[in-house]
Amino acid sequence: MFKPGNIRLDSRRLDEMRKITYSKQSNTRVDASVQFGFGEVQVLASVTGPLEVSIRDEIVDKSTIEVEFRSLNGVVGVQYTSLANQVEESLKSVIIGEQHPRSLIRFVVQTLSSPMTPSYLVKQAIGAPPFRIPVSEKAAAINGAIMAALEGSIPMSGIVIAVSLAVINNTIILDPASYEEANATSVHLIAYKYSTSTRAITLMDSVGEFGDDVFEDFILYQMSSILLHNTHPMPKNKGKGGKNRRRGKNDNENDKRELIFKEEGQEYAQVSRMLGNGRLEASCFDGNKRLGHIRGKMRKKVWIGNGDIVLLSLREFEDEKADIIHKYSPDEARALKQYGELPNEARINENEAFGDDDLEGEIEFGEQQDEQGDEDSEESEVDINDL
Repeated sequence: MFKPGNIRLDSRRLDEMRKITYSKQSNTRVDASVQFGFGEVQVLASVTGPLEVSIRDEIVDKSTIEVEFRSLNGVVGVQYTSLANQVEESLKSVIIGEQHPRSLIRFVVQTLSSPMTPSYLVKQAIGAPPFRIPVSEKAAAINGAIMAALEGSIPMSGIVIAVSLAVINNTIILDPASYEEANATSVHLIAYKYSTSTRAITLMDSVGEFGDDVFEDFILYQMSSILLHNTHPMPKNKGKGGKNRRRGKNDNENDKRELIFKEEGQEYAQVSRMLGNGRLEASCFDGNKRLGHIRGKMRKKVWIGNGDIVLLSLREFEDEKADIIHKYSPDEARALKQYGELPNEARINENEAFGDDDLEGEIEFGEQQDEQGDEDSEESEVDINDL
């Protein structure tokens, strides 16, 4: 069964799968349809729903999952019903049915290929029936149903990865071909749930003779190692949630951008007053005040408020007007200050709209109050001799 160096007859290594194929299919009668396969073993899976469910099958607090399996040769029987139940249990382990209570989500899995050899018997399997579904076909059916759920935007907490194994001469091989299954002492189907918080075996189906040492050492340990080695953890959302993290238009504070310096015909400015309708009054650092216009995509994607540092594009024919072409974040404005692009007396606006949590509800008055107070005191001083 093996070439020198533990190479299989189809030139694969012991832990190497056949080529995995996946493609979206067009079917107007279902919500999503995909084709999935391991080499020549191909299945077509589709999903429809959420649909209205009959009262008999209705579940009050979550959706009902229904799986139908159809073989290429049209054969029906207990084995296909059992496989449909296995696919259903795998889907239930990851589908968040609570989001669609009292509804039906229907899956249909159809085989598109038959094994290369008519031999389905597992060697030395006690009481083996004359016909047995290839274990690689079972794995393809589960994976195809999961891919159909993803394509159909069914809410899920993770994914299920199903693989097939065979033990030949106390050697475990991954994704066995039909002729390898016929010469195996045992074959195994393993479904592995994988998410950001869970990595566990959710389904185990074995046929044949094997001891505890094979089950524990060969299958559980080696299969977990293979899956963990070939998969990478999903990135977690490190952002803070809650109402205090609401931000303005496209205000991604953690994104690192290249610092933009002014060029000829441009000038730095600070927003002094918002006038509405995409217009604002800007105090330019060349000593002039100009009427700024927010144009193009910035009007929909960038939030600009009082005190923000912006970059203006000056107009040759209207010096009193300019166009806003870029908004600087507080960190970028401080960097411009360090480079000497902005004067030292320029004040950086720290209170961005919907910004830091600690600033919610705070109103700063500071020097403006003092200046107004000084002006009021100067106006209130009257020389008695002038009366």
